[in-house]
Amino acid sequence: MPSTANQRLTVIYNAYKSAFARRASDLKQATTSAQVQAIMDNVDALEGSYLDAARQSLDGTGADIEACYQAALSASQAVEKAYAQGKALAERITAVAGVVTAVGNLVTTAAGAA
Repeated sequence: MPSTANQRLTVIYNAYKSAFARRASDLKQATTSAQVQAIMDNVDALEGSYLDAARQSLDGTGADIEACYQAALSASQAVEKAYAQGKALAERITAVAGVVTAVGNLVTTAAGAA
C-alpha cells in the first residue's frame, strides 16, 4: 500500500524531532568543532526539510516516492539503532547525516511529483 502525504510528513517530523531532542546531549559529548558543526548542521537541515515539507503538498505518488519514503524510514531506524546500541558520537552523527539525505530526497521527490 502506498504511503500517504501524512505518513511522509510524519517520518520527516519524527527525524527532526529526534535529532533536536538529542542535540544537547550530543553537543556535550562533542570533542571537536567539526563534530559540533555537524550536529548543528544535521538538526538545521532536518528542520528545513520539515518546514519545506509542511509548506508543500507531498501528495504525489509513484515508485520513486515510495522508494524515497522507505529510504527515509530505514535511515530513521538506523539512527534509532545507533543510539540504542550506544554507538560512538561519530557514528551517530553519520547516521543522522544519512537521515538528512534520505529526508531531503523524500521532500524533493514527493514535492516535485505533486
